[in-house]
Amino acid sequence: MKERFKDYLGSNEETLWTGRPQQGLLFRSYDLFWIPSSLIFASFAGLILMELFLGAAQNAQEWRQEFTWSWIPFLAIPFLFVIIGFYMAFGRFFTDMVRRANTYYAISNERALIVSGFFGQNLDAIGLEPQLLISMRGKSRGSIHFGAEPKGTNPIVLFMMPSDNDAFTFEKIKDVRKVYALIIEIQQKR
Repeated sequence: MKERFKDYLGSNEETLWTGRPQQGLLFRSYDLFWIPSSLIFASFAGLILMELFLGAAQNAQEWRQEFTWSWIPFLAIPFLFVIIGFYMAFGRFFTDMVRRANTYYAISNERALIVSGFFGQNLDAIGLEPQLLISMRGKSRGSIHFGAEPKGTNPIVLFMMPSDNDAFTFEKIKDVRKVYALIIEIQQKR
């Protein structure tokens, strides 16, 4: 995995650690709220959609005579709400799995690096300066947050792309305490 980062390192940098976030299906504590809420949302939209189609089927002759193209948005909106509800309940887990499957972490003797992306590779890096705030959550598997940790999490962002938060984060990594200790050691040497 070190080869993945060699193009991103400076001439005096060397990779000291590489890792990846936890792979596969991952449930978080806020899913206890999001899954039932999104299923209720999709169910209401589905009921509205079903009512529209049942009403159209019972009065098919009248519908054909009165149908105009201006009705299309009113028929499409319940479809859209059903799709959004099912994405919120199930689809975001698959988006999150793909995002984590395409994410790689590294620590060099100067920086922390994250390479990720759906359709290409994006590099995010942060210098391991002594004044950089770092926090850790977890024991054997956990997350390391670089910089100030946000106090709250935007619920809209959670349903679109769930992660621990919006900060520069090594999310759900193995041996989190060892990695944290390595980062602290690098900061103390600088």
